[in-house]
Amino acid sequence: MKIKIALLILTLTTVFGCSDFLDVKPSSDWKLEQYYTNKSEVEIALAGIYSTLSTEQLYGNIFSVLMEAGTDESYTNDNTFSWNDARFEISSSDDPIRNTWSQFYSCIQLVNLLEKNMKPESFTAEEYNTYLAKARFYRAFSYFTLANWWGPVPLRLTPSTQQSDNNVAASPVFDVYKQVEKDFLFASKYLKHAKDPDYKQGEPNKMAAHGLLARLYLRMGGYQPYLSANEAECFFPDNSQYFTKAMEQCDTIIYQDAWHAIVPYTQDSLSYRNHFLNYLQDRYDTKESLFEISFGYLQNLGIQVSGRLGNVNGVEFIGTKDIPRGFCKINASVALYNLYMQNPTDKRLAWNIAGYKNNFSASINEFQMTYIMDKPLDTEYGPGKFRRWEPKDINALKSASKLVKGEYIILNNTASAIDPNFTSINFPILRYSDVLLMYAEAAIG
Repeated sequence: MKIKIALLILTLTTVFGCSDFLDVKPSSDWKLEQYYTNKSEVEIALAGIYSTLSTEQLYGNIFSVLMEAGTDESYTNDNTFSWNDARFEISSSDDPIRNTWSQFYSCIQLVNLLEKNMKPESFTAEEYNTYLAKARFYRAFSYFTLANWWGPVPLRLTPSTQQSDNNVAASPVFDVYKQVEKDFLFASKYLKHAKDPDYKQGEPNKMAAHGLLARLYLRMGGYQPYLSANEAECFFPDNSQYFTKAMEQCDTIIYQDAWHAIVPYTQDSLSYRNHFLNYLQDRYDTKESLFEISFGYLQNLGIQVSGRLGNVNGVEFIGTKDIPRGFCKINASVALYNLYMQNPTDKRLAWNIAGYKNNFSASINEFQMTYIMDKPLDTEYGPGKFRRWEPKDINALKSASKLVKGEYIILNNTASAIDPNFTSINFPILRYSDVLLMYAEAAIG
């Protein structure tokens, strides 16, 4: 085959002549300094930046699910090597650790390239600042996450073009946070508001920047980078100022702007459930969800991304390829169950803990649905927040305890519902309820 291709190339070269063939300028030979010259190119670049966050290594699965599995509220039931990080059996050479680091820095590198090469004269002032605000939002988000996980990290604000550019010493956490603050402040000034008619759902927006600034300031107020016998000397200097700044950012969202809101229980008793159904079904509730890692937005741009949210951490449903699989690699903890049992009428219980599973039984050669809400030590006691399916009649299942060939409803009814393993379920980064909680926490100090 290689010989045939070589002969074909030789023939074409002979027929058309070397001069004509070589004089054609390749249309794909793009130089960085010649790119980012129009809106189409910049929007492609921004989509590429965004897509680094929606990879399998970050919010598609590993970082958002596996590395966040070990908490007071959840734990992994998988004892294989691939889930070591969820059990805190971690080393710096582990793939999840290395890939998380490299993916966030890939995002930062792409932002730095855009920032350096996008020419102001090619756009109106508003267009240029809006594009730059989106890029800096992603960079701030990446550096904030890196510093939260690793502490001091290299602070790169120019693109790396050669190997020696990687030899950058780690910057103190305070310096990293100050750069995050600078980028988010710029973003909060120039990003579109979610209510603006030309705002594109799924992208960063003005109030999301304010909200993440509040989260940054809370972190700076409570962060302890120093060791000292005197506790007051463990914090950043004058750390109480950051709680005040956090309150100011929340105040901007809650009182000054006053556009975002949650649907109260008195208005809709299923509002909590319905809010998460929006993530499952690729609907944007921009009033309640300030920013989410959106897979559907990128898919609409033609970028093939998908996550495992609702699959590896979904409600147990394993069998044939034509079902919305849930592998339930993560269990809701007994501690979480006990908290809800202190107030069993809490409407969040029925959504946050599924309380059922559906397994294929080889002995009867059928699927068997089981009710397990009152069995928190069950090996597949899955969280329900990102469930892809639910029983058609939960009361009938509860009464019977087990149902053979129990009927179910697919909730993740987007294009990804036809894929047994990959989903387009968006990952929430900042909700309005987070803003309300941060306001209260900052007030306490």
